[in-house]
Amino acid sequence: LWKKATIVCSAMTIEEAFFRGWLQKRIGLFASTALFALAHSGLGQPLLGERRLALLRDLGARNSAARTARQACQFTVEMLAGSPDVTFALAYLDGALQAMTPDAESVRAGAAPALVKELSIPGGTLVLGISPQRPFDEQYAAFLDLVAAQLASTIGNAHAYEEEKRRAEALAEIDRAKTAFFSN
Repeated sequence: LWKKATIVCSAMTIEEAFFRGWLQKRIGLFASTALFALAHSGLGQPLLGERRLALLRDLGARNSAARTARQACQFTVEMLAGSPDVTFALAYLDGALQAMTPDAESVRAGAAPALVKELSIPGGTLVLGISPQRPFDEQYAAFLDLVAAQLASTIGNAHAYEEEKRRAEALAEIDRAKTAFFSN
């Protein structure tokens, strides 16, 4: 039985933690049930990894439908909007904002610089807010890099789709011209 809780650490910072508990009957005059919990920072890592892996899986499935780079950014930001690991997200291509989570600009303005990560994507930047309730460690950084890599891959696929569409339209135009030439 896993439970997520928010605890206050000794430095008066709020941190997300996971507890593993079990039920055990107490024997005595009053038969009751007590819940004993064991808290350890290492115990939550499998749950955290599963949560992040599920987001990456869903991101890949959702982004496969993107046909333009803008759609790729929109789909990625929509998926990140509900994640507890990302407090806000903004996607820029060629310096122009393509997509953002609700209130992302105001949240970014009020966020500490250490809680804002800018990641490079083809032709732009993905700006992500990290959770103040999780330590920013190697696993967190790797997760954010994977999100950016997923978006980069989707943008590449969207560019390839657009190029293939242009080629097909050019071939259709050549075919129409050829048909008109030979019909005269």
